[in-house]
Parts: sequence; C-alpha cells; structure tokens
Amino acid sequence: MNVHRLAAIKVPLADGIHLLLAPDNEPAPDQDLASQPFLPAGWKARLGNRTSPIIYDPSAPQDGMHPLWLVEIASFHWELQTAAGTPWPISGSSGKFLPGRKC
Repeated sequence: MNVHRLAAIKVPLADGIHLLLAPDNEPAPDQDLASQPFLPAGWKARLGNRTSPIIYDPSAPQDGMHPLWLVEIASFHWELQTAAGTPWPISGSSGKFLPGRKC
C-alpha cells in the first residue's frame, strides 16, 4: 500500500471551482499547495506527516474504495474557492456545511 498523508488538499469540482480541505488547526491551509505525482491532474496538496488526517492512497480503487480518505475523528477547515481565488460565501470547519447543519 502506497499511502500518502497530506497537510492540505485542493480538489477541482467543476470548471473554476475547487474544494480546499485541511485540518481545522492548520494556520495557512492554502499555502504551498502543489501538484504531486500520485494525485490526479488538477489536484494540489501539501505533504503532511504520519499523523495528518488527510490520506490519499492511489491503489485504493483496486479494492473498490475511493483514494481520498479523511480521519473521522478530526475537525476540518474547508472552503469552496473560485478560479479568482476568492472563497465562496460558504466555508466552515468541523464538518459544518451551513450554520446549524452538519454533514
């Protein structure tokens, strides 16, 4: 298994729209993101350490699983970002999608 732990990840959702995910305690989640050889085209990430709660396993689809995993007990910061770099009005942390609603 070739598992990669990530400090942050930015995933394209649609033309010009990206989802940024990082641990909630990450001080600069969008800083130093770069293409990684194991990620799909258009995805960017910053490598983490062995305790980072974002995991990418390129071999997971062979076992019928998605390659991107999130540790369930961690709190996350997330943003929907536009191509201009301006976050949408929707952002949050700890799994809150909209105020008062949890995912």
